[in-house]
Amino acid sequence: MKKKISTPKKVALAILGALTILTLVNLIEASVHKFKGDNHAFHVETHDDHFVHEDHEFDGDFDVDVDVSIDELDFKVDIKENKIVVKKHKGAVSFDGKAEGEVMKEKSFDVRQGELISVEVGDADIMVRTHNEEEAYVAILLDADNMRKAKEYFDDQNFEITYEGSAIYVRTNPVKKNYSWDVSGGAEITIDVAIPSVFNADIRTSDGDVVMSALEGTVSLHSSDGDISTKSITGPSVSIRTSDGDIQTAVLEADNIHIRTSDGDISVEDLSAKELLIRTSDGDIKGNTIMGQAAISTSDGDINLTSIEGDEINLRTSDGEVFVDQLFGKISKIQTSDGSIVLRDVSGDVTAKTSSGDLKVSLDKATNVYLRTGDGNIYVDAPSSYAAALYLKGENVQIDKGFSFSGEILEHSADGTINGGGYKFEARTSDGEVVFREN
Repeated sequence: MKKKISTPKKVALAILGALTILTLVNLIEASVHKFKGDNHAFHVETHDDHFVHEDHEFDGDFDVDVDVSIDELDFKVDIKENKIVVKKHKGAVSFDGKAEGEVMKEKSFDVRQGELISVEVGDADIMVRTHNEEEAYVAILLDADNMRKAKEYFDDQNFEITYEGSAIYVRTNPVKKNYSWDVSGGAEITIDVAIPSVFNADIRTSDGDVVMSALEGTVSLHSSDGDISTKSITGPSVSIRTSDGDIQTAVLEADNIHIRTSDGDISVEDLSAKELLIRTSDGDIKGNTIMGQAAISTSDGDINLTSIEGDEINLRTSDGEVFVDQLFGKISKIQTSDGSIVLRDVSGDVTAKTSSGDLKVSLDKATNVYLRTGDGNIYVDAPSSYAAALYLKGENVQIDKGFSFSGEILEHSADGTINGGGYKFEARTSDGEVVFREN
């Protein structure tokens, strides 16, 4: 004989039933899911368009979180203090995905290529998708634990979507600015934007992630607290900035590219610019192919680049390692206060310094070279044809016999020329060895 189901549980199961009926229509396969607490267990069977439950003992307080996946549907089930709370998971914003939630506002506009989308909001994720039509679409979606509270919070934000002249504006003018997560009902707001693939964009959110598809135009993306991800962007200028979050980009091509985060990692694919700035105060920087006059720095993190080429290259970290697989610069300056530096296939003038760490440098078409470490070893691989005025200093100094060296080699230094002299090469370490080898 089944036990009587209490009213709170009836309400919770009614919610589950409503969600199931709304979302499981046309499902063919049945799924059986079981949730367990200390002294309680019940089953939920989902069929084509209805559910059946079987309730068992229910005693004591317990706390159980269960994820339930049904095909592509995803629910969160919390069993706490004799209450069952069921809600849909908010899907992560992705390039190819769709924003989830209830549409609160939406508008469409006939636009032309090369116009502007300007978004300036307080607390929202922003997803910008592109297409090949002369039409723009903006939707504002809301998802929350408590939709009643969330809708009150949403109303207080006073979202506006307007089209003035040649620009689309999405704005908020909040009545109240200080909301806790509980007071806002756990509101999660997503602004879904679809614009032509040739368009300008100025996107700003105080608290939220920004995702942008491929776009051609002048682009500025700014979040005070959130991650920023982009596909390929080409145009006169690209500015990407977040105060607290990671930045990830694909192909960027512009006259000026500025990428900054105060606290987060930066990962870039292929960048090309006349002037390039990449900076994080606390995080790693990784890049594939970078071309242009570049200033790349982190206060606390590693710099790892596959290839970089430009007239002037500056790489700097206060506490971390620097690795560059191909360094093609006319003038390159690399510095870390605490970490090793590894440079391969070096061309042009290069200065590399570390206060504590090894230096490993492979010369290709290098010209003038200056290497310095306070506490570490220096290993240099150079082509046999490299000609320079050479000065080495360290606890131990070695020069391969393959080089035609003329000068004086002492225990702690070497001063002279290789292959008749030419460029200037200097390597110094206060505590370590210097080895000059033929590659």
